[in-house]
Amino acid sequence: PNMVVDGKQWQGNSNSYTAGILTAAQEIPAFMEITGSAKNEWKNKISVDVTITPKSDFPANLRLFAVIVEKNTSLNVKSNGETEFDHVAKKIMPNTNGESLLALTDGTPVSKTLSYTFNGPYVLPASGATPANLATSNTVENWGNLQVVVWVQDFTTKEVYQSAAFNVSNNSTEDISNKMNIFPNPAAQNVLVNAEALKGTNTTVQLVNLMGQTVANG
Repeated sequence: PNMVVDGKQWQGNSNSYTAGILTAAQEIPAFMEITGSAKNEWKNKISVDVTITPKSDFPANLRLFAVIVEKNTSLNVKSNGETEFDHVAKKIMPNTNGESLLALTDGTPVSKTLSYTFNGPYVLPASGATPANLATSNTVENWGNLQVVVWVQDFTTKEVYQSAAFNVSNNSTEDISNKMNIFPNPAAQNVLVNAEALKGTNTTVQLVNLMGQTVANG
């Protein structure tokens, strides 16, 4: 496989990569800082908030890229003996052209928010020649195992100036009270709960009475 370090510092077959190449890349200073966080907002909408703080002036030909990756997968097993796959790319945000950045000024932070909503059910494509149609399906095995990798890159020279990775927190919430029906109301012994809004999700439902006591879980 072809390997690229920092966009332009080194490129070649990964078998030729050495500790010396790594050390040389690490010694190149990065004159910007990237901070932020990523979350699963609701119904598989992944978003990342990024703040770029330059420590020097940069021209206006820079782009911000963000890739949603699954940290570990195991369903895509074929015939070459590999059973686990690390940091598998799922979707680039906003696209392969990245998010354009204006000229960066030393000490002036720039904040960006990028997001993508995965659609449909999970599918396993037969091969790389027949990729999943992301308009109707997705390839995420475990929604609790996602990460967003971001980097700032010169779109002309391809040099990467800084990068960062943020684990995706699952803090998705939504008020679905207007999507549920409970009947009969009032009830003496039995009550029926229609929660069609939760269909197809892994959800815990807890019923609480007026005194705050939990009367049922499921």
